[in-house]
Amino acid sequence: MDDITNQIRKLLEIQEQLQQKPLTLEELKEVAMSSGIEEFQWNEMQSIAQKKSKLAKEHYKVKNYYDALKEATDASLINPYLTEAILTASEAALQIYITEDKDDYLEKAEYFARKILKYSPAETEAVKILARIENFEKKENTQKKQMYIKIAAIAVLSIALVVLIMFFAQKKTSFKSNNVEKELIQKREEAKAQWAQVENVMRRRDNILPQLLVLVPEQSSVNKDEFLENMKKLRDKLQTADFKEKVEIQYQIQNLISEFTANVKQNISGDQMELLMIQIEGTYNRIAVETKRYNEMVKEYNILLEQNKNDFPELEKLEYYQ
Repeated sequence: MDDITNQIRKLLEIQEQLQQKPLTLEELKEVAMSSGIEEFQWNEMQSIAQKKSKLAKEHYKVKNYYDALKEATDASLINPYLTEAILTASEAALQIYITEDKDDYLEKAEYFARKILKYSPAETEAVKILARIENFEKKENTQKKQMYIKIAAIAVLSIALVVLIMFFAQKKTSFKSNNVEKELIQKREEAKAQWAQVENVMRRRDNILPQLLVLVPEQSSVNKDEFLENMKKLRDKLQTADFKEKVEIQYQIQNLISEFTANVKQNISGDQMELLMIQIEGTYNRIAVETKRYNEMVKEYNILLEQNKNDFPELEKLEYYQ
């Protein structure tokens, strides 16, 4: 494996030297072989590229966009004509931008789409991705213009706002108290609604667990019985737990499942197990996204409550998902 890794590194160095003049795959093969790469090594590298491309698609299907991008990028580095892998890389980068609003991933999506057209000018899917990217870029420019207009409007109205604030100064205390109470109730209910979404994603994870347990042999180093016993104890606690306790117990359950699946992944292999692990890891990613949103909502509620705790002593802070 070290030998083939060195040959892949050598192939990438050759491609780097030939970037200004794209070669066909056959021409690239000839150059690689003239540089000391054997034909069986070339074929093995192409097989690795195909496997990584397939794995990237599986990751993409279950929304493991970061893993999909990594595997697809590796495949395209070995074979720059592997359109399917480059297309997956572009789509995965675009989804990361859409879901997490990371501008650099929009640039990566455009890079891979243009890379496809460099080698396959007639590839319609790449053209469609570029069209979507252009729409996102136009939208961002429009939002920036709107922001500048709002800033100008705020500047014009600032004097009028100061006058209004002074006019309503005497009524401010009671008005503010009513508004804060409404805002606290709204933020608390939004956080609890988001927690329901977290539990929904966790149920999807739990639905996959029986399939995983079936693949674990009775005689193995993985202690399935201990895992099931601990899971039962935690789930029994959930039945009588209040909202604050449920958040903590669900955190303990996720840790227990993560440790168990990591142990299974380390000790049990196979194509079916690999595909199942991809699905489970996909649910972990969704749980991470949804719990992050929940914590953000809890933070807003807790900060507002802390700022006004003397006015609302009956309200309690919400529990973070640590």
